Amino acid sequence: MTAALREAAAGHGVTLTEHEIAVARAKDATQRINAFVDSMRKTGSLQVFNRHYKAARAAALARGESFMSYTAALGRLRSQIAARLAAGATCTLRG
Repeated sequence: MTAALREAAAGHGVTLTEHEIAVARAKDATQRINAFVDSMRKTGSLQVFNRHYKAARAAALARGESFMSYTAALGRLRSQIAARLAAGATCTLRG
C-alpha cells in the first residue's frame, strides 16, 4: 500500500513527508502557537481579544441569538495565529 501511495504521489508531482517529520513539524507548530498565546496572556494582549469576544457575545444575546463558546472563539484565534505564523507573518491584535 505504501508503494502504491508513493507511486500515486510521484505521478501527481507531490512529495510525501515521512510520518516522523510531519509529527515533529506539527509539534513544533503547536509549541510556537502555545508560546504566542502565553505571551499574549502575560503581556495583557489577550484582553483585546476577550473584550471583542464579550462585546460580540453580548450583542448576539441581545438579539436573541446564540454565540460560540469562548473555547471555540479561542480555537479560531489559535487557527488564525497558526496560519500567520506558518506564512512567516507577525501576529498583532488591534483593538
